[in-house]
Amino acid sequence: MLRHKVFARISDLQLFLSDVVPSDVYRSCAYYENPAAEMDKKGWLGADLVFDIDADHIPTAEKVLLLKPVLSVAVESLIPRLGLVNSAWNPPKKKPPS
Repeated sequence: MLRHKVFARISDLQLFLSDVVPSDVYRSCAYYENPAAEMDKKGWLGADLVFDIDADHIPTAEKVLLLKPVLSVAVESLIPRLGLVNSAWNPPKKKPPS
């Protein structure tokens, strides 16, 4: 597995992908001061919270039926625990006009 590649331009990434043709490609959700540096010298600034729910082995019709309640429960239980109650992820409910 090849890890920690950095591309300055989208064209560099496209060329790499067409030359190497990897079976999988991932993007880091972390932010660094210097992404091209060695791991211990990158200067970690933070990261986005990302969930990867793999369902590629489930047929499409079943996937929709299975994943909707799973995602709903995950979001409903995680939002308050992460302190995102009144955020872009979960804005306050608007009251209907009187």
